[in-house]
Amino acid sequence: MIVEIVDPTTGKQLGPGELGEVVVTRLNNIFFLFRFGTGDLSRYIKERCPCGRTSFRITGIAGRVGEATKVRGMFIAPSQLRLVASRFGELKLQALVDRLDFKDHLTVRIEAGPEDQARLQREFENVFKEICTVKVDKFEFIEKGTLTDKDSLIVDRRSWK
Repeated sequence: MIVEIVDPTTGKQLGPGELGEVVVTRLNNIFFLFRFGTGDLSRYIKERCPCGRTSFRITGIAGRVGEATKVRGMFIAPSQLRLVASRFGELKLQALVDRLDFKDHLTVRIEAGPEDQARLQREFENVFKEICTVKVDKFEFIEKGTLTDKDSLIVDRRSWK
C-alpha cells in the first residue's frame, strides 16, 4: 500500500508537516485502488516513533477536504479551529479569509472581554500557529454572545474575479 499526502486542488505531493488530502494506492488482484482520494486531511512526519518504527507517520485526521480553506498555501480546517478554541476553555472564534493586495489575509475574531484581550492575543497567536501552521494577520475582539453555533468557523470572503 502507498499512502500520500497531496494538495487536494493540484494532486501534487506535499512535504513533511504540510496539511493535505490522504491518497491511497493499493495494488492487488482482489480490490485495486489507484490514487484513491479519501477526503481526509492529514500531514506526515519523519520523526521516529517512540515504539521504534522508522517509517513516516501520519499525525491523525485534521478534518475533511470539503471543510478546509487554503490560506497562503496551507489548509485550515474547522476541526483545527475547534482544537485551538478548546485550549482556551471552549473560546468562541471565527476565521475570516480575505484577499488584500493580491495576498491572503487572515483575521481571527475572538469573543472576549476587554480584560482578557492582551493575554489572549499573546497566547492565542502561538497556539494557532502551532495547530494551523498559518500566521494570523489581525485579531478582532468582539462581544461575548456575538457568535452562535450556526455561524461558520471559517468565512472565505475572497473574490477571484
